[in-house]
Amino acid sequence: MTSKPSAVQGEPLPAETVVARARSVRPAGQHDFGDIGVYIVRRFLALAVDLVGVGFLIGIGLVASVDAARANPDQFLAAHAGQFAIALGGAILVYLTVAEGLFGSTIGKGFFGLGVGRRDGGRLGVARALVRNVVLPLDLALIGFLLATVTPLRTRLGDLFAGSVVTNARIGRLATVSAALIGIGAAWLLFANADGARMSAQLLALANRQLPPIDAQLQPQPSPEMSPSTARPLPAASAPPRPAPSPSADPGRPI
Repeated sequence: MTSKPSAVQGEPLPAETVVARARSVRPAGQHDFGDIGVYIVRRFLALAVDLVGVGFLIGIGLVASVDAARANPDQFLAAHAGQFAIALGGAILVYLTVAEGLFGSTIGKGFFGLGVGRRDGGRLGVARALVRNVVLPLDLALIGFLLATVTPLRTRLGDLFAGSVVTNARIGRLATVSAALIGIGAAWLLFANADGARMSAQLLALANRQLPPIDAQLQPQPSPEMSPSTARPLPAASAPPRPAPSPSADPGRPI
């Protein structure tokens, strides 16, 4: 019986060994969670970053869009607070679905070294990610974190319905660095856009305050010479003086 030659310490590994180790990331059905207590805390903090931190940035982007379109954005937002809250929730749902479905992580998960995928190790996909995040409001009532503590695959309700699992990221610390850079870049862009939109709204309000209405611009304005304050009424035309009658001869009197 011939045995495969083992690599001697200090010598380079054969090429086929290097390729085999690179491909064997994790077998299907085996997932890396690390310490369970630390893992649950990381998942909670990742969700807080996504909902509070990234949600705040998304809200700034929505406010900036309103600022750029309206001269009085504060009054508009106060009158449509309910619609704005619905739009913000929908935008956060889209963010979570696209990030998890296409990239396997979010800014919050990546910052704490976590990733999400199918249980067999494949990419989650947009459809499964949508199902996973639609159930998120139920998981926020502490149900999700209790299930993640007691279930073998650390799944919450959304993971059970979508067939997903959250594990340590495959790229390790690089996930934290990438998420931090993406978050800082997104915050800088959104704040810069918000400042520009707010300045545009202020300019629009200033222009509306200074410019007269279009109807007033189209009406003819009196010239300064003929303004009502300076115009004087013309004197009334007087009748010409009548000439005095000339003396004439009276036929009844002698000359």
